[in-house]
Amino acid sequence: MSLTPQQNLMMGKIEKMRSLLMKEMGRGKQFIVWSLKYDELEMIDSFCLVENSDHAKMEDIIIDFKTSFNDYAEYSNDLIGELRVMQEQTKGFAGDSDWVLKNWDIDKVISNVSNKSAPATFLKVVSSIAEAVPDFGGKIIAYLEPSQCEDPKALLKWLREMLTEVMPSRVTVMMAEQDSSSTLSSLCVSFPEISAIIVPDLKMDQAIKQMATAGNPANPDVQFRKCIFSMSEAVGKKK
Repeated sequence: MSLTPQQNLMMGKIEKMRSLLMKEMGRGKQFIVWSLKYDELEMIDSFCLVENSDHAKMEDIIIDFKTSFNDYAEYSNDLIGELRVMQEQTKGFAGDSDWVLKNWDIDKVISNVSNKSAPATFLKVVSSIAEAVPDFGGKIIAYLEPSQCEDPKALLKWLREMLTEVMPSRVTVMMAEQDSSSTLSSLCVSFPEISAIIVPDLKMDQAIKQMATAGNPANPDVQFRKCIFSMSEAVGKKK
């Protein structure tokens, strides 16, 4: 099935993101922060969606965690709880069919862990996914995207503790923030050997203009859209 010009344009942006991420992971970076402009924020979700579809080109698997950060001591447990929900839902979809994580047992993975609320416990569970999948040579990318964060300073403390420990070799943690904030980026500066900041510069404003004004240039509707964009750009430059 061929893609429309608009879809091809977006896939080009996703390809750039994929290339940037693979470059940093190839350099051994295990904590990656995307520094995004406001109009780029939705692209990270699109990228994850594509990489978990038939259009995926990376060998690695991205797992999107949306668990809210409510408490430092409970965040690891909450993340593991989200994995449990994912596992149960997948079991329900699979029914009697065989599936790759059928025998993956979270409780067995953490049975000998003394501090189950530590960030390292969450990383251990994530790492065990890679080990449980037959013939899988890639990494698990845990994309932490808290739907809410009650205490940003406590989240930074949790992340700092995670980065202080030796991270499992087959786990990468990924996060994103708007470029007007430097909270996560400053954390990367403190751990340069394992961290990277990616500024993709996707030029989404140009892409949106190109999509909105696409079509037959002789068509009055296309001419009108181009006129509106030109007016908007002129106003923007005067601000």
